Amino acid sequence: MSEENLPLFSWTFFILQQGLLASFLVLNYSGKQEESLTCSEMDSKPAPKSAGDNFVKGLRKISLRSKERILEKLGKSEQTQDELFDEYVNNITKQQNNALRLQKEVKNYVACVKAMAVASKSLHDVIGELYESEWAGQGQIKAEEERLQTLRADRTKNIGEDILNDMQHYLNQFPEAKAKVAKRNRKLVDFDGARYSLSAVVNAPKKNEFKIAKAKDELHTMQKLYEDLNDELHRELPALYDSRLGFYGHTLKAIWQAETNYHADAALVTLPV
Repeated sequence: MSEENLPLFSWTFFILQQGLLASFLVLNYSGKQEESLTCSEMDSKPAPKSAGDNFVKGLRKISLRSKERILEKLGKSEQTQDELFDEYVNNITKQQNNALRLQKEVKNYVACVKAMAVASKSLHDVIGELYESEWAGQGQIKAEEERLQTLRADRTKNIGEDILNDMQHYLNQFPEAKAKVAKRNRKLVDFDGARYSLSAVVNAPKKNEFKIAKAKDELHTMQKLYEDLNDELHRELPALYDSRLGFYGHTLKAIWQAETNYHADAALVTLPV
């Protein structure tokens, strides 16, 4: 085997392991379920699906999806391509990374603002202590320091709480969007697998109309599930990407406004020196 084929072989072997493991668990669990049935149970009405049934169903999906991915990697099955959707996903990933970088820097900025507020208060406390009682305006020192402390608290709240809360609310959209993208990708694998299954039974040497009809129904179901979710994301992802404009505008304006208000009001504070 040539060196360039090693990555594909390793990846395929890993997926094959996962598929075989899932298949083994499905068969093993199903066999045990059959053995546990008594004659009276077999004659009775089917019981509602249990957590174990859902577990087996999930394993079957993993097995089928693993098989489809192997076939696509080997070129035996055609993978549906959607370059526009891939571009949407790339945009959302960049958008999330940029928002996380901005959040990190704003948090650092807020920490510095808080540290500056503490340092400023300490400085004015020392000035108040050094300012002798017989000097003019000694009582004004405390009043002006209290006013500055209120301004610093407002500045910290506007940047440290309000803006960061808005940023977190904005960032909370991305995990939900990415989970939806992951679900869409799984439905795409199911759709491609159903197309391959239909092609296999149609092109089989011996035609089986029942299998062909069943495969067509399965393809129709998988196609609808995939296309409904895909169409939904084709609307939602661009809208989420466009929301960055309003988000950045609102965030930057709020920061500048908080700083402008603080420095303008602080400039009106006069100390009797």
